[in-house]
Amino acid sequence: MSRPWERQPWAEPYHAAILESDENRLFSQIEVARKAIDLRIAELWCTRQKDTVEMDALQNALNVLRLLEKHEPLRKGAA
Repeated sequence: MSRPWERQPWAEPYHAAILESDENRLFSQIEVARKAIDLRIAELWCTRQKDTVEMDALQNALNVLRLLEKHEPLRKGAA
């Protein structure tokens, strides 16, 4: 499946956050990813681009970051 949004600047910090194994860096990685995602959402809204596939991916990414942040103690047990 083609995922053209993975070439967008928000994808790299997002992947870095979800793959971060150092609990001391996790929340800073999440914050960097969230800012990059928010910036892309604002960009899409301002340009009125109708890329609903990317907007869905952005929303899903934010949801994953929220879950990761909320359930971080569970992550420690899985490592």
